Amino acid sequence: MESLCRQALQSAGADPASCASITTATIAAERRGRGEVGAAHLLDYVRALRAGDLNGCPQPVISTSRLAVTQVDADRGAMQRAFDEAVPGFVDRAQQIGVAVLSVHNAFSAGALSYYTQAVAERGLLAFAASNVRPLMAALGSVAPILGTNPMSFAIPHADGPRLFDQASSVTAWVNVRDAAQRDETIPSGWAIDSRGEPTQDAHAALKGALLTFGGVKGANLAFMVELLATLSSGAAKTPTSASPDREMDSPRLGLFVFAIDPAAFDLEYVERSEERVVDLAQRYRADFGRRKPPRETFEISASVYSALLAAAGGFAGDDTEVAA
Repeated sequence: MESLCRQALQSAGADPASCASITTATIAAERRGRGEVGAAHLLDYVRALRAGDLNGCPQPVISTSRLAVTQVDADRGAMQRAFDEAVPGFVDRAQQIGVAVLSVHNAFSAGALSYYTQAVAERGLLAFAASNVRPLMAALGSVAPILGTNPMSFAIPHADGPRLFDQASSVTAWVNVRDAAQRDETIPSGWAIDSRGEPTQDAHAALKGALLTFGGVKGANLAFMVELLATLSSGAAKTPTSASPDREMDSPRLGLFVFAIDPAAFDLEYVERSEERVVDLAQRYRADFGRRKPPRETFEISASVYSALLAAAGGFAGDDTEVAA
């Protein structure tokens, strides 16, 4: 699977570093059971590379305006590529100072945010990440989509592996609606509205309308706060007020905000105290917050996704990928 992903990206014009970062994020998403931001999403990167919306050979520029601040201009490249280049210095600052902020701008879609928080937490730090997305979601009474599904993620470090929280601001992911439309299936009530602002269970109508926030006004407020954090750097494009005509693609020039805290700067026992609290809630009330999921040793992708990847890779398979009918 890894070889197939790399070849598909390379054939579309991505350089080795970009291929490595995007592929690593893709495999990690699949191993966590997040197929919607795994191999299927990698095809969006392939299409964007071919269309010129994603720079396959970027030269990220890293700058530090303050001791605890790291900024990265991703040069219209993959968010994962820019992050991977900046994370060693960013983590070093957090460990030295106690806290640090990383702001990436001018990048393509971030994909699964757990990729970023897990990388930081595996280095012993608390991590919070937020990213803006093209507008797909109505909010505060609007009919048109005015906010992205703007995801956020939080990770707590631990010797047994980080506990991860990863969620969007919408009731469901946009790809779930797209997939339902492709299968000519209905969607649950409360997921979306049509172009007139009416609730709909018609997936095709929902794609022409907008997704809904979770928690009503509270979800909308969170989505807007995420946008403000993700566009912290002056080079980050604010989320446009209307959706791109090509709703299959994520707009380039998106932003990522990552905040890292060294818990040892506050309490050397914080990590163990947090773990004890989580375990206690799980054992007493079956409330398993930040569920620690062992990475899947094997995973399946659909036959349609596999065929598309194979075509993108020029017929190169290179491994024994497990395909689901």
